[in-house]
Amino acid sequence: MPSNRPQLMVVESFSVAALYRLGVFSASILNFAFCSRHRLVANSPDEELAGFEYSESTL
Repeated sequence: MPSNRPQLMVVESFSVAALYRLGVFSASILNFAFCSRHRLVANSPDEELAGFEYSESTL
């Protein structure tokens, strides 16, 4: 009689891989939500020029 153990191992490894992916995806979303979104887009040229002018005026 054949054993069902190999099929069970495939199912168990799939659930572990699915949980691992869910954890990595959740960590990535949290990283974006709290850290990366503030540094996503650089300042526009007008904002950069205003920053340079302000820095020069304080010298």
